[in-house]
Amino acid sequence: MMLRPLTINQKRSMRASLLSLFFLMFMAAPLLVPQGLAGVAKPKGPVYDIVPDNALSTLSAASSRGATFYLQGTIYQYRTFNQGDCTPLFSGSDLQNRVLGTWRAWGTVADSTGKITLHQTLSFDFNATIEVQGVNGLIAPNGAALVADNKGNTTGPSEVLAIVGGSGEFRGLSGEAVVRPYCNPTPAGTNPFRFDRAFCLGVE
Repeated sequence: MMLRPLTINQKRSMRASLLSLFFLMFMAAPLLVPQGLAGVAKPKGPVYDIVPDNALSTLSAASSRGATFYLQGTIYQYRTFNQGDCTPLFSGSDLQNRVLGTWRAWGTVADSTGKITLHQTLSFDFNATIEVQGVNGLIAPNGAALVADNKGNTTGPSEVLAIVGGSGEFRGLSGEAVVRPYCNPTPAGTNPFRFDRAFCLGVE
């Protein structure tokens, strides 16, 4: 069977169809970004384990409204700590090799319900930072407390804060930081979370 050459109108119609297809693919590209990573500028990793050093904390249950505080801890690769009981899953040099940097936070006690206004800086050893800011206590969608292990220990509820910037590999970063407390003292967790135990922070 012989193929007939395309007419001029058919060629024009084919070119128009191809252009329309390319346009639709271009417009749909942002929708193909994995959920939770849209807007992240060169993420080093979407989630980190953070362990506050309570010996360095100046925030306590007795801190009154208007009191200022400072917190500090260590940033680790995600899943370095058991989420149910906050114990490390690694030891010795293996644990040390999972250290990514230093977490610092400071702010003001907002009221007697546990609310605090705070700014957090995640300073990474690869010369980059993430800046997080807001008031604690805003529960994330689908962020309810959940059982973390076969002992009945729970994590959560997750809270949301704003990512307000970054530097180095995270320059221009914006979006939300989802904070999920580990090793809850009660099954329902503590809300607002006052950063008094290990937690994970995820970039959304």
